[in-house]
Amino acid sequence: MSRLAAQTAALPAAAPATEHNFDAHKLRLQAARTHVQDAVSYGQSADHFLGQLENLVASLSNLRAAAASTPTAAADFSAIQDQLRAIIGGGREEIGGLATSTPPTGTFKGTALFGPDAGATLVRSESSATDIFVPASPLRTGAMQHLLQQDAAGNYALALADDRTPGTLVAAEVELGARRAALGEAMTQLHFVGQGLQVESANLSSRVIPLRDLASAQAATLTAAAAFFSTPSTARAAQGQPTPESVFKLLS
Repeated sequence: MSRLAAQTAALPAAAPATEHNFDAHKLRLQAARTHVQDAVSYGQSADHFLGQLENLVASLSNLRAAAASTPTAAADFSAIQDQLRAIIGGGREEIGGLATSTPPTGTFKGTALFGPDAGATLVRSESSATDIFVPASPLRTGAMQHLLQQDAAGNYALALADDRTPGTLVAAEVELGARRAALGEAMTQLHFVGQGLQVESANLSSRVIPLRDLASAQAATLTAAAAFFSTPSTARAAQGQPTPESVFKLLS
């Protein structure tokens, strides 16, 4: 999966408090929030697909338990294995079979959610000194790989009646549960980072408003002064306006 790196360095301590600096800082905060939102969306997508896979593995366990009373149990078992291969995908070197499987069904922004090692999503926030890694969900390893594995003829290495099937199914459920738990932990951290960025953005806005008010007041003062000095002296005298010396005192 792609790396989402939100580098949001704080404003230098010596930087003057100008509206330009605040605007630039606000853009960095917005970029950081976008990266956090992307990471959350990725995590939610991955969790959704992992939940679907858990349901499929649970269906395999149910078929195993009801094999004696279900004539089509073996065929149904293989059909679910076909679904797992279609969702997770993989090459012959990973999951065997007659040919390379289709790409994984689960994607986020065009990037496969699952793979042998999808990497990690990095989110760095100005409000958090700790980088948050949204964990990968490799599914072509361990027990999950055993469920997908085929020989060169396209036959599944694990069948309904195999003695090792119950243990493999339990191990696969544990693996999927661990992946979802790791995602949940990252989502919790992202939630707090998102809240921190929101608070920081609000604080920044509260600092910008007085700065803009001051800039508006200064601009109004300069406009008034320019208008005064552009008025002929005779007109100022006729209007009873103050002398330039008085204006200098007001502006000083």
